[in-house]
Amino acid sequence: MLISILPLISVVIFARPLIFFPHVTIDNGKRITIRYWVGKGYSANISKALFEIVIKNERIRSYRFRIQNKYFQVSPAGYIRGDELAEILELFILKKKPILSVVAL
Repeated sequence: MLISILPLISVVIFARPLIFFPHVTIDNGKRITIRYWVGKGYSANISKALFEIVIKNERIRSYRFRIQNKYFQVSPAGYIRGDELAEILELFILKKKPILSVVAL
């Protein structure tokens, strides 16, 4: 019985990143929604949720959001159409000029 359970456990362990890979959408440049394949999604206004940016080599690498008391880090380079996501978030920062913490790597 143990021999049959081990493959199941390994499939669950290795499939977890695929199952829980977040999908990020931004509506009208104002509202961010982070959803997983399973479970509920999290949504909030960017101006309220964005609290920190991570900079490396003088470029923004990722954005940190606090939505419904949960923390999310969104790195546009890791997403399909990530360049569009980065452009929307950079325009938001340039237009709104929110007060953010900056982490330099």
